[in-house]
Amino acid sequence: MTLLAELCLVVDNREDPGPWLRRALLALESRAEAAGVRTWMVERAVYGAALLGATVAQHHATLGADPLPEVLAQVAGLSVSLVALLVGAELDSIAARERDQAEAEGREPVRVECSPRAAQLRTLLPWLGLAGLALAFGWLGALGFAWRLAYPAWRRWYRSHRPLGRVQWIRQAPKQCGQTCVAMLTGQSVAEVCELMGRTTECGELGMRIALQAAGQDLDPALRPGLPEPTKRALVLLRHELTGAGHWVVWDRGQAVCPGEGPLTVRQADEHWWRHYWEVAGHHRVLPEVADPVSSATVDAYRSHGGAR
Repeated sequence: MTLLAELCLVVDNREDPGPWLRRALLALESRAEAAGVRTWMVERAVYGAALLGATVAQHHATLGADPLPEVLAQVAGLSVSLVALLVGAELDSIAARERDQAEAEGREPVRVECSPRAAQLRTLLPWLGLAGLALAFGWLGALGFAWRLAYPAWRRWYRSHRPLGRVQWIRQAPKQCGQTCVAMLTGQSVAEVCELMGRTTECGELGMRIALQAAGQDLDPALRPGLPEPTKRALVLLRHELTGAGHWVVWDRGQAVCPGEGPLTVRQADEHWWRHYWEVAGHHRVLPEVADPVSSATVDAYRSHGGAR
């Protein structure tokens, strides 16, 4: 079901629009990433638009009113100021991304500065430039101050909700939860996973093992009870209490990534599953490398026959 159709149902049934809005935002983020749009691009665009808006709001009455030489000088000075602010923001962004990456990899961040004094100057110079801009352009410098003060808090919030190394959500098509889960774990497209499995509808543990092993990973064939440990990756099998239907969900180190609903915290997942009569049947651990290869005869037989397994 498309997001527009889901919205119509939400409106007709007068349901809480919060879950639909969260799925819509996740779908938008997924499409933007597929198109090559990155977070830092959005940050620079928002910052640049805000700077231009502040400049126009404060100086709209005098912009272009002076003689042409003075107008050109104003435009040149303003352009240099805007570029300086954007370059400073980009340096802050590069440093923040390196700290995030180093923390995720358990190492010390790479420092560009050659000495502690150079690091102090690197930190101090943007503040001095902002002070000068605040005196010369008013709102422009004030906005730059506000952005630089708020940026670390924004990155902390962003990384708490989008940690590095997490799987990227892919919205599933009907009856493709298993293929979608494998695609999220391997970084492949759903179509590629379907081709590896030899089917485009329901699949089970064997089909997912075949596709994961083709990507250099593996799936523990043993179905373990309950949810996995918070530090593990796994595929969680849900069973519907009324119909007995099955549904696969990725467990990504303490976070459930549902192909239909998107990333969910443990509390959100419990509430959603309880509300829709799903119960946890168990989980299969995802292994980082192939432990027990499926025989080629089994793979060929599976690809040539239908069935849910």
